[in-house]
Amino acid sequence: MAKKYVDTKRPEGWEAKLLVGDVRVVEDDVQVCFEYIGEGLGGDFVDVDEKDVPLLRFDARDEIAALRDGLGEHDGFESYCTLVAAWTPRSEVEALARRMARDLAVHRVDLRGRCEELSWVGDKRVAVGVGDDVEMV
Repeated sequence: MAKKYVDTKRPEGWEAKLLVGDVRVVEDDVQVCFEYIGEGLGGDFVDVDEKDVPLLRFDARDEIAALRDGLGEHDGFESYCTLVAAWTPRSEVEALARRMARDLAVHRVDLRGRCEELSWVGDKRVAVGVGDDVEMV
């Protein structure tokens, strides 16, 4: 099912285009971080499988909830693999992270539920929601 949202055709020179390091933004005390940690469509990315795609993971942390509630290191923290290809240009990942952080600041009451919904964002959806909201189509 996930493959309908992800273009499995690898761009030329894809290995050199993989996100290096992380992309981290903070909006209204919600931090969103994207990084590539070796995940693919079926778990670990398998580079010899031409149908597999290296995917980005995002972490979200609600700093206000952590401070307000005196939560531990992992409370107010969510982490999900997305359908965003790891070769997506850094500028697009930064824009997506910013939109997601704004969206999560609005939905911070149900951070886990909203992060689960946003984890379905994929490379064909990155350009969607150019305004302030992340739009799922």
